[in-house]
Amino acid sequence: MKTKKVDRFGHAGKSWHEKEAYKNFLASKFYLDKTESEPVDTNKTDESSFEEEKIKPTKIQKKSKWLKVKDFLYDNWVVTILGGIISGVILLAITGYISVNKEQGIQGEKISSIEKNIEEMKNDNKENLNNFNLLKEGFNVFKAEVSKDLEFIKNKVKF
Repeated sequence: MKTKKVDRFGHAGKSWHEKEAYKNFLASKFYLDKTESEPVDTNKTDESSFEEEKIKPTKIQKKSKWLKVKDFLYDNWVVTILGGIISGVILLAITGYISVNKEQGIQGEKISSIEKNIEEMKNDNKENLNNFNLLKEGFNVFKAEVSKDLEFIKNKVKF
């Protein structure tokens, strides 16, 4: 008869007696041989105790700033991603605010330039109207003079 290989799929349950025997084995004061350090013999000159040896402490190097940043980003990747998104949104808002103010300043300058041009055109129009009125008065005077001359010539021709 072939024996079945015992592995994790071939595990067989224990009987009540086997379980009790195993519990008793664990509870018994059966100690295995332990390895203990031997006491230092102070009479020997070639031995020294561990405490008498001077331990040179090695200087502990601090983490570099780049490594600290990498560790922080690795440990707090959710905060890092959210912080990056929030920083991007804030940067976008500030950039948009600046560009809107710039465009608003340019448009305001254009509007003030147009208003100035309109005022100049109004002044030119008033000046042209005054010149037109002067020309009209001059033309009326010329017309009156010409009509007087024509009357005079007519009167001379009739006699």
